[in-house]
Amino acid sequence: MINKVYIINTEDELNAKLSELETYASFWVFRGEADQNWELKTSIDRASEKIPRLPFSELESIWQINKTRRIYPEIKDINPTDYLEILSFLQHHGVPTRLLDFTRSPYLALYFSFEDLDQKSEYTTIYGFNAAFFRSKFYECIKKQEDHFTKEIDYNFYKEDLINWGNIEYFPRLYNEIINPDNIDFVLPVEPDVFNQRIFVQQGLFFLQGSTQKSFYQNLEIYQESDLDKNTFKLNINRNLQNKIILKLAKMGITPYSLYPGIEGLLKDMKLTLYRDYYQIFGI
Repeated sequence: MINKVYIINTEDELNAKLSELETYASFWVFRGEADQNWELKTSIDRASEKIPRLPFSELESIWQINKTRRIYPEIKDINPTDYLEILSFLQHHGVPTRLLDFTRSPYLALYFSFEDLDQKSEYTTIYGFNAAFFRSKFYECIKKQEDHFTKEIDYNFYKEDLINWGNIEYFPRLYNEIINPDNIDFVLPVEPDVFNQRIFVQQGLFFLQGSTQKSFYQNLEIYQESDLDKNTFKLNINRNLQNKIILKLAKMGITPYSLYPGIEGLLKDMKLTLYRDYYQIFGI
């Protein structure tokens, strides 16, 4: 599905490619994966693999947050009408959602691709997506599938390609008309109006999967392959570069301590420090 693949085997090749990615327009976004063979999957995709007939109700998860937000201090300030803010909270606490995390920084994506040092894959991967392309194709996608809608839709409302569809002014309508029926194929970049701390420090946003009856990759099949070739890529990076990458990113201030809020970041960083110290002492 994503045919444009770059192979990185040396530090010089990596530095050159990262410098090139820095010149990309700001609407390119990135995601790191620990294994080149892993497909892009949302947490709802992974859950569906384990429970094929998953009794999943996204609205039920949203309602549970709204019903209990006065009980738990972590969610008391969540806006009950901001579904994307709620979904992003659920996403970062392990509840299956149709969201896939991306970052605007190729360096942060590089960190996430090497974050799990116990992985034994030969190559890690950074995915690159042109968010502006997928936003501009949204109207065309839903118009192409208009026979799937059971209610009348004002398609012209979705023509504007500069809108952040995660904005609270637009997302509820988008959710109720397009997402909730769960039978329209597309992927769409969205940003919550209100950032939590993790999204903020990780320069994050989400790609939203239109239909959960199909995988994220299957949702991509609605787009022309030639368009995907121009607007997506994979960067496969040899895991032999792991020690140099971990040390380089630490010098840039990219560590678990800087990327994860609270005690989680401290504990993750304590583990990674063992590796960093080993690499520095023995030069391995």
